[in-house]
Amino acid sequence: VNDHSFHDPAADASLTSYPTATLPPAPAEEALETTDDLENFQDDGCCQSFFWCHPMVLYRAFRKFVQIAKCDKETGHLMKLGFPFLFLSIVEGALDIGIVSLIGLRMGTVELSAYVVSETLLGISGGFLSGMIESLITICSHAVGSRKFALAGEYVQISVWMYLLCLIPHALFWSFYMKPMIEFFHFEEDVALAGQAYTRIALWAGVLEEMSSALHSLFYVADCVVFSTVIETLHSTYYLLAVLFYTMYFDPTLEEIAWAFTAVSGLFVIIDLLVVRFSGWFTEYLPGLFGAGALCNSKAVRVVFRTALPLSIGYVLSYGEWEILVFLAGQLGPAEVAAWGILGFVWDTLESITLAIGDAAEVRCAYWLGVGRPSVARLSVYKSLLLGMLVGAVLSAAILVLQDDLPPWLTKDPVLQGLIADCIPLMAVGNLSMTFGSLSWTLVGSQGKYGLATLHVLLGSWIVTLPLAVVASVHFHWSIEAQLATVVIGYMISGTLNSVTLLHSDWKEISKDVMLEQAEANRHGDEEEEDEDD
Repeated sequence: VNDHSFHDPAADASLTSYPTATLPPAPAEEALETTDDLENFQDDGCCQSFFWCHPMVLYRAFRKFVQIAKCDKETGHLMKLGFPFLFLSIVEGALDIGIVSLIGLRMGTVELSAYVVSETLLGISGGFLSGMIESLITICSHAVGSRKFALAGEYVQISVWMYLLCLIPHALFWSFYMKPMIEFFHFEEDVALAGQAYTRIALWAGVLEEMSSALHSLFYVADCVVFSTVIETLHSTYYLLAVLFYTMYFDPTLEEIAWAFTAVSGLFVIIDLLVVRFSGWFTEYLPGLFGAGALCNSKAVRVVFRTALPLSIGYVLSYGEWEILVFLAGQLGPAEVAAWGILGFVWDTLESITLAIGDAAEVRCAYWLGVGRPSVARLSVYKSLLLGMLVGAVLSAAILVLQDDLPPWLTKDPVLQGLIADCIPLMAVGNLSMTFGSLSWTLVGSQGKYGLATLHVLLGSWIVTLPLAVVASVHFHWSIEAQLATVVIGYMISGTLNSVTLLHSDWKEISKDVMLEQAEANRHGDEEEEDEDD
């Protein structure tokens, strides 16, 4: 409450005179969107001599809260981005469950086991590769905010080349060693052979999916998020329809299902490319997206690498943490492993909803930093945290209301129902810490500080959660409730560290650094200026 005002006109104005000729002023329409909402939000600092419980301090804190909670245009932008992301995450989760159900019911236990285990193992190194594509949301938003549209397209091209380069060892390893890895987990040889055959084809489907995700990063920053949501929803729906068609009219192998996935992914990559090239929405992005010499732009390559590497490491750490927790649950018994897996499904569903809000917040915060409006970026962050916590509170309340009905929906086994029911109240509380921790991690990353955000995740998960889980499960043999509690504690610690980083950020300097970085990486400034003159 004793901090500076959210809107500091002097701070924003000083960025327009920053000594770099290529730094453009904020677009007039966008820059004025939230000014009216913020101009009365000044803090003269008179509370700095009072204690936190002084009535004047409490009054000013309440006034700031009202301003953050106000449904202004920035709130509208966050909801406009957040709802499509939220819808897509829910639909994709439901369709994925449908695919697993069809494979299990219509193809058999061997194919189901091979599919689930193969996808799980591919996710270990696949998470590292995904970070290279997911980083585009942040750096493309920075570029678009700085009016460097061709540079945003160049970032996409560089990320794709980096992804393909790192894909080579990933593809070679799993193509030849998927069978031994499956057998290592004591599955039968027929499961291992089916998994190996599926993996060699599914790798190509994964490549095409990441190509599509890279192109959709431009859809997000170009304000085509609704169209992107429709295309991605159709993409996931066609996956399900392909499996349904094959299993209804044929007797397919898992390898043939992988070929169907590859064909569907290839179709939608072609659609995405045609939309980007001929729709007219991305004309300013095309010189960088399809131009030659992107990898020769060392400064742009450095920006992508610096952002993508810690994000990729963060994904691997998060994925690896959960796999280790599954192993630790195995020390308690097979029922605990099954119950932990079911709880993991519920947890992933809750996390996907949180990440939908986080993606919307990441786009807006990164955009305003690139525009040179640090005060608006700061307010957008606070609004995002408030909106995310409200959604998290509603979800936690829903979990508590359904705590008697949820276990029978998830399993028919009475033992598993009892284990899950014991964990539901703690999961409701943990959802709040997970929401705050995930949002804080994403928002720190939107500042271009994914290295610091990943360090906080490392401290929360691998330094706190896993050691506590080992003690609880291996030494004391406590129930999975204790293991779930360690996850909640880890999220609390990482969320606290990231939130402190947000509260103590020098937003003006961060915005300057972002704009300067984009200006130095841009190779198309002269072309853009000529286009504007024309």
